[in-house]
Amino acid sequence: MRVRMIRSFPGMCDAKPLPRPGGEIELSEGSAAGLVRIGVAELVEVEADKPAEKRGPGRPRKAE
Repeated sequence: MRVRMIRSFPGMCDAKPLPRPGGEIELSEGSAAGLVRIGVAELVEVEADKPAEKRGPGRPRKAE
């Protein structure tokens, strides 16, 4: 899960140094939940990527 630090919190989490306030870091679900619970981080909304088109090579797209 990706979190954004909202307060300074010294130390490391998941063997990664925590960034300064405003910085973002990718953490395991448990670590991210712990930082959010104690109020030093907030979850970052991540846009889901569109799934890749499942078309074979050389197959034309349908005209819309």
